[in-house]
Amino acid sequence: SPTNMNDLLELIMKRIAPIAETKKVELIQTMELELVIEGLIKSKGFQDVVVTNSTNNVNVIVKSGELSSQDVSQIVSVVKEQTGKDLDNIKIMPIS
Repeated sequence: SPTNMNDLLELIMKRIAPIAETKKVELIQTMELELVIEGLIKSKGFQDVVVTNSTNNVNVIVKSGELSSQDVSQIVSVVKEQTGKDLDNIKIMPIS
């Protein structure tokens, strides 16, 4: 009957809503962290930077012809400081 269906939908929504809210908060925190890392890397003199942060890895795309070992070190330092991730989980990709 419609009442049972409505009750069932209401029950499902009550159970899903907190999960969805948690996922939304996690996504916002990830996006904020990416923006912070991008800003910190830009403050080191790099102009165009895009950071993606997943559970396991951080990818940093930097507009730069070539990156010196000092450049890489600066970027890695920022990422490690902000995320706690190991060097093996940080990928830096220069693009021109």
